[in-house]
Amino acid sequence: MKSRDLVYQTLEFNRPERVPRDLWLLPWATNQHAEKVRQIRHKYPDDFGGPPVQYADPIHMKSVPIPMNGAAPSITFKRV
Repeated sequence: MKSRDLVYQTLEFNRPERVPRDLWLLPWATNQHAEKVRQIRHKYPDDFGGPPVQYADPIHMKSVPIPMNGAAPSITFKRV
């Protein structure tokens, strides 16, 4: 059964042979475990299509201790 038919059967409550899948991952997972994610996506392809997603360079936050007097901490961002 094609993915499109599977999704339509699900939306029409026609008891498809399995639940349609769509794997959503944070960019961190794809960056840190690229080969494992590729293997999972190959073994279990998505049933929902869409445009490819590309993320910009991540912004890393410098940790700043929170002052005890209740004042808001100063936070700085930098691109890595």
